[in-house]
Amino acid sequence: MLCELKSLESLLNETVFFTMTKEECEKRRSTRSYDPPDRPGYFDQIVWPAYEQHFTNAIKRNHEDHKILFISGTDPLEEIVAKIFDKLQEVFNDFVRIQSDPISSMSTEKFVNLPNCGAISTFIGTTRDNFNNKKVKLLEYECYEAMAYSEMKNVCQKTREKFAEIKRIAIFHRIGKVDIGEASVIISSSSPHRREAIEATHFAIDILKETVPIFKKEIYEDGTKSWKENAEFDKFKEKLQCNGCSVDAKYRNQQ
Repeated sequence: MLCELKSLESLLNETVFFTMTKEECEKRRSTRSYDPPDRPGYFDQIVWPAYEQHFTNAIKRNHEDHKILFISGTDPLEEIVAKIFDKLQEVFNDFVRIQSDPISSMSTEKFVNLPNCGAISTFIGTTRDNFNNKKVKLLEYECYEAMAYSEMKNVCQKTREKFAEIKRIAIFHRIGKVDIGEASVIISSSSPHRREAIEATHFAIDILKETVPIFKKEIYEDGTKSWKENAEFDKFKEKLQCNGCSVDAKYRNQQ
C-alpha cells in the first residue's frame, strides 16, 4: 500500500482501510481485466496473502497512532460515504496547502467557517513593490515540500496547544512566482470568540516564519535578485542554507 510509505504516512491525518472477505475480493477481481491476466493460483498465492499482510500492518499501525478508519468494502455505498463524511468532520480540522496557483482567503475562510464559531481571523501576506528603496518586480518562493508540510502541520498543533478554543485552522502558502499585490501566504482560524481567533492567527504566522522552510527570492526592476531569509528563521540555519540549497540528511533522502 502507498499509505505504508513513511514519507507519505507523515503527511496523512487519517487513513481509510477498506476490509473485504476473501470470497468477495476474488469475486470482484474476476470481473476486472488485467494485463497480463491472472494465472491459475495467482489470487490464492499472491493477491490474498498481500491483502492479509497489508491488513496486519494496518492493525499494528492503528494500535500505535489510532489514525486508521476500517470500513467494510461490502457495506452499501451510502453507508460507506456516511462513515467517511463523519470521520472527516471529526478529524479534518487543519488544512495546509502549498501550491503554485494563486491562493484566496475565500477558500481558507470557507473551510474554517463553522456554525459554533462566532469569529474568523485571517492574515494575508502580499507582495509589496519595494524593499530598502529598491523597486521589487516580483517574488519567487521555493521550498522543501516534505519538510514544509510537516512543519506547517506542527504550526497548527502548536497553535492549538496555546489556544484551546480554536476549532479550525487553514494555512495556504504559494510557491513559484508571485506578482506584486498577490497573496503569498494566508492563514485563517476560527473560534467561538474573536480574541482567541485573532491571537491564534497572529501566533500561527509568527511560528510559520520561524520554522517552515519556504524561501523567498526578490527580483528587482533593475534585474538584480536577492534571496531573503525570515529574521525569525535562525534556529533552522544549521539544517538549511537557502543560497546553497542544501538540506540535512533526513530530508535530503526524501528528495
